[in-house]
Amino acid sequence: RLTMVEYLILIRDFIFALLIGTIIGFEREYSKEKYKANVFGGIRTFILISLIGAFSGYFSVQFNSLLFWFIPFIVVSCFILINYLMTIKEYKEIHTTTEIVGILVFILSSSVFFGYGKFAVALSILISILLISKIYIHRFVEKINKKELKDIMKFAIITLVILPFLPNKTYGPLQVFNPYLIWLMVVFISG
Repeated sequence: RLTMVEYLILIRDFIFALLIGTIIGFEREYSKEKYKANVFGGIRTFILISLIGAFSGYFSVQFNSLLFWFIPFIVVSCFILINYLMTIKEYKEIHTTTEIVGILVFILSSSVFFGYGKFAVALSILISILLISKIYIHRFVEKINKKELKDIMKFAIITLVILPFLPNKTYGPLQVFNPYLIWLMVVFISG
């Protein structure tokens, strides 16, 4: 039997999960209408996916078995895959964004019940922003030339590959040599 606090937390978690489907569903519905695209799902579909994800996460935690998460995940993924294959066959168009986002909605909605509610909602907002930014991202990529792309990759290597692995502690006779801070200066100058 649930206490009042546990009951309120349960309601909050289901609201978080439904919010994830609603946020992304609104964006997908808008894109579908604006671009007259033949894509999988709209707002109702994404809310239903988030509801299935929420229940699978809830039961998985309640019964302490990932089987309650894994089986619904496979079923939802199969439905999305079948719809994707039928869309390719009927419209001869290959778009995977909405299908991938459908799977992400399931995962994020279920992760609310594993203790990642705020993170999952924040991530769904970031995903929606990324989806809305499609035109701007495509325009940006079209304007980049090969040299600029190489420079971006070099910067990513020195920032995201090398910097995190350098020790952030001082060395030397006067404790003034810090590899992390020295490389951070390289990052700033390169930026």
